[in-house]
Amino acid sequence: MSTIPSWVTSSGSLGTIPEGVFYTTPLVATSDQTVFYSVIAGRLPPGIQINETGLLSGNASAVSRIQGVPADVELSTTSTFVVRAYTTKIVLGQTVVDKLADRTFSLTVTGQTVVSWTTPAGNIGTYFDGTQITDLAIDFVDPDPIATQTVSVIAGSLPPGLTISNSAVISGYVTPNLDPTLPTTTYSFTLKVSNGISSDVRTFSLLIYARATMTADNTFITADNTFITADTVPVQPPIITTPTGSIGSTRSDNFYAFEFTGLDFAGNAFEFVNTTALPPGLTLDPISGWMYGYVPYEGILSNEYSFDLVVRELADPSNTSDPYTFSLTIVGPVNSDIEWLTPSSAVERARDPSSLGFIDNGETSTFYVEAVNVSGISLQYQLLSGSNSRLPQGLQLLTSGHIAGRVSFDVFCVDSGATTFDVRLNTVDQPTTFDMVAIFTVNAFSVNGLVDVNKTFSITVVRRYEQPFDNLYIQCMPPQNDRDVISSLLQDPTTFPPALIYRQDDPNFGVARRVIYRHAYGLTAATLDAYVSSLYLNHYWKNLVLGQIKTARALDDDGNVIYEVVYSQVVDNLVNNDGTSVGKQVVLPFPINANDSTEIDSVYPNSLQNMRDQVIDVVGQVSNMLPRWMLSRQVDGSVLGFTPAWVIAYTNPGQSGQIAYNIQTRFAEQLNLIDFKVDRYELDNFLTKNWDRENQHWGYYDIPQLPFPPSLTTFDFIGLPPFNPTRSYIVGDIVIYQTVIFEDPPNADVPAYRANRLYVCIQATTPGILPTNSSYWVEGGSNLAPWINNNLQLTYWEDNFDTLATWTYGTPPGTTFDGGSMQFAAPVDMYSGDNSTTTNTTEYDKYLVFPKINILE
Repeated sequence: MSTIPSWVTSSGSLGTIPEGVFYTTPLVATSDQTVFYSVIAGRLPPGIQINETGLLSGNASAVSRIQGVPADVELSTTSTFVVRAYTTKIVLGQTVVDKLADRTFSLTVTGQTVVSWTTPAGNIGTYFDGTQITDLAIDFVDPDPIATQTVSVIAGSLPPGLTISNSAVISGYVTPNLDPTLPTTTYSFTLKVSNGISSDVRTFSLLIYARATMTADNTFITADNTFITADTVPVQPPIITTPTGSIGSTRSDNFYAFEFTGLDFAGNAFEFVNTTALPPGLTLDPISGWMYGYVPYEGILSNEYSFDLVVRELADPSNTSDPYTFSLTIVGPVNSDIEWLTPSSAVERARDPSSLGFIDNGETSTFYVEAVNVSGISLQYQLLSGSNSRLPQGLQLLTSGHIAGRVSFDVFCVDSGATTFDVRLNTVDQPTTFDMVAIFTVNAFSVNGLVDVNKTFSITVVRRYEQPFDNLYIQCMPPQNDRDVISSLLQDPTTFPPALIYRQDDPNFGVARRVIYRHAYGLTAATLDAYVSSLYLNHYWKNLVLGQIKTARALDDDGNVIYEVVYSQVVDNLVNNDGTSVGKQVVLPFPINANDSTEIDSVYPNSLQNMRDQVIDVVGQVSNMLPRWMLSRQVDGSVLGFTPAWVIAYTNPGQSGQIAYNIQTRFAEQLNLIDFKVDRYELDNFLTKNWDRENQHWGYYDIPQLPFPPSLTTFDFIGLPPFNPTRSYIVGDIVIYQTVIFEDPPNADVPAYRANRLYVCIQATTPGILPTNSSYWVEGGSNLAPWINNNLQLTYWEDNFDTLATWTYGTPPGTTFDGGSMQFAAPVDMYSGDNSTTTNTTEYDKYLVFPKINILE
């Protein structure tokens, strides 16, 4: 019996930390058993994570460490969260919480970026009064991309009629002084820019000339003045007060009206005149300023029309303003506008790219993109053709907007993950990054061609697992009459109305296609021999029963329902009604064939729990992570944990009850009679096909010479010379020489594969002695192959289904290395046998047949 964990770390604030700087701190609780940790309420700051296992650097201690690089924040942000310290025990073969203690903590992340003016102090412009100013920008820099700035005048004043925005753009009309005493006025003003964390203050000025003083007898203007020209007159023309630029859009085959406004500072009457052609079908009323008319039909495309207007005094038409340029966009008669619904956060939707979230390597995607057309036109989705788009390896965008698949385990790392890169934020434009962020542009379109809109998204891959893992499942292979029953169930649209089904087109969700019981998760990707050896105990043929129809739900980290499942509980005749399994080994009170060479005094029952434990005991387990619905809190407050089940369907939130009712009323009794005989496992091998199970690294089974990313990585080999057969070498010279590592001359479809290798001269040579001559050269080995990265050639790692993975050159999109030099190209686990889809996820699976028919063999 363990003791209740006793917290050592005090509750309350853990301190204030800067954004973008790696942070770590331990949380400590003590008990006579190993203490584990989990966040049960609140939220850690973005970018910060907690080691929930309590195992730090391989030491089994009661210390959890909060660590990570906190994401940028606009203001100092305090996150409050509750951490549970708990011990565990084994009940009915399952690990459950034993003793626990909760404690509340908080952590404040403060911004570290400094905002500052870059426009020099002093005069920033010279204008006549009455002038319209639209884009006079005063520049500042704020390295924080998500910070919100404010700009305010804290001393002095702008010229009358002008305002300044929070982006430091001055606009408006300089109100003229109709009876000035001086030809010029200098307006000095002090501006403060702030991002809520830092601020900067600087004084600027504007020089304004009074147009009314621009007379021939003016003695204030000297000959060296470069602003005033000879044609400057002292008459103030009227102005148009409507902001220049776009006045919006309208639909063709439709009536339209828009009012322009103006001002004459002397109060004289004026008129509007268009000096270039107006948009088709429109007329300008010169007195009122209204532009109106009927816009004719122009097809489905959008057209932008630009036109110029002036205003002039009626009594003196020569007193005319400069031209003002406007534009009007005319779009098709059907509204092709769309509103993006993903991500759910409006703030995140406004960003470019918009983040859809995080996903672990090896995890099944539930991401999607969605938009709606304001006219109700149905939309489909595709990656924008010709764009530099890249989804995480293993995922693909379906036309429904669902991003389907499982993320590859084989993600980028250096020195098997031992080498990391700490990037100093905001110091250079393109720092060296290995950020695992996939950026892609989605094209939302309609079949009729009316809608064609793009938006850029991102998904971040978290490299949680250093090695891949296997899953074991059992597939029901009944006789034909039972297959017909199953098919009639799964293909019945009245039982499974499409509107109720979650991700119906996603092979990992929707309605089941076969009867499959998922038996074990997260198993070590060991050799097949190891798996076979695990079957000699507790494994022999058995019959399962498809039991009661039940439902469950899967929640996201915020407690929202993602989806629900309808499943049939798999009934095991060696587990009682309380869920207790027969023992893994049973000693017989009366041995069989006693005192004989064939005596049997112990048997190993094949309950599902015993079978699963036996496999885990032999091959090991990398991860005990279960499907989300098994880990989510259900309506009754329970957490199911591992559940032997056939998941019949995934439904949209709130719809599982209807589907379960449909199944129960039409098929329940028939399902109980399905002949579910078990004589083998199937090993889910899709994401581990290229894992070398013998040597525990990525590679190909049939080509052991495969080069893989070097375990000893070296940089800055720019200038390392290739071997030159026309020159001599001395001891110690190092060259690069390309050697054939795999070749199949009889097969014309299989080219020779080569790799660059390092060779060190160990005996002086004459011209023509190749590095393959071991008397003169020693090979550095493929694992010492350097990355040759310079500004002329871009290096990337190519991992293709049909070819060996090799270091090659090109200009690829994708994962960036020094401005785009490195990526994974054509990863094998994005492809099936036809090299095109991910739908055939069982193509590489392996059968593991039980070696025994009954318990006494």
